[in-house]
Amino acid sequence: MLIVILLLLAYLFGVNFYAYLWIRSASKEQTVLLDKTSSKETNSTLNAKKRKKGTLQLFLAAVLGGAIAAYTAMFVFKYRLKDLLFMVLMPMLCVLNLYFLFLVTRYAFLNWRF
Repeated sequence: MLIVILLLLAYLFGVNFYAYLWIRSASKEQTVLLDKTSSKETNSTLNAKKRKKGTLQLFLAAVLGGAIAAYTAMFVFKYRLKDLLFMVLMPMLCVLNLYFLFLVTRYAFLNWRF
């Protein structure tokens, strides 16, 4: 049972680390794109495609357990703080991730055998 708990903690650490690194790289890309001067049409279509793909990746990482690091990194790197979907959905996913972690650890410690 101890191995299962350690594997769960390693998994959660990995997913949270991935979400944190993803937001860090996305915020750097966003600042680079804002610094470049180009036509509004080209920039807006490229940004829309990248933003949609990036949003799905971030939500997948958050659902899989990385919501806490993603939400924290959003504030650290000031990444898309005005996006209502992120600001409402990420705290909800944080609560769901913590509840899932609580249920798993509670089950593991109730069935602990020495």
